[in-house]
Amino acid sequence: MPPAARDKMTADEFFAAHIELPFAQLIDGELVVPMHSPKLRHQKIVQHLLLAHWRCEGAIGELILPQDMRVDDHNVFVPDLFWVPDGSVLDDGDHILSLVPPLVIEVLSPSTRHHDLGRKRRGYLESGVQEVWIIDGEADRLTVHRADGTTSIHTETVATPLVPGWVVELAEVFAR
Repeated sequence: MPPAARDKMTADEFFAAHIELPFAQLIDGELVVPMHSPKLRHQKIVQHLLLAHWRCEGAIGELILPQDMRVDDHNVFVPDLFWVPDGSVLDDGDHILSLVPPLVIEVLSPSTRHHDLGRKRRGYLESGVQEVWIIDGEADRLTVHRADGTTSIHTETVATPLVPGWVVELAEVFAR
């Protein structure tokens, strides 16, 4: 007799379990926990992006560090960064992102690469995210996936109509 199929965990069960593991996510009903924290290169790329946004004169909105994001009933993702426009309602006391951000940024790591490029990218776009930036620090390139189905690859600079005036110099982001 074959083993009984396990039920998928729901997002509600994920949050009710108060899982305290760093970077734990729910992907298609399965609890996914990276084997280790992100590498220093990953974190430096995140830091450079935050600084690029902060330094940009007239940059609007906020670029925010990882936060649990309920995507649907069986998916809770933790983007490396996400951007929201000025005036967005964010609850400072909550650990769950209560809105769909227009821009999500994922920096690839060996242990989560296949999730970031596959299910998470699709899930973000299906949930209403307008742009998903996938950053490959090994290849020094940034790929923008848009809700309209277009994709573009950037190796020198990247800008988005979502954040007028914010032009990211990728040489700074990928500095070693």
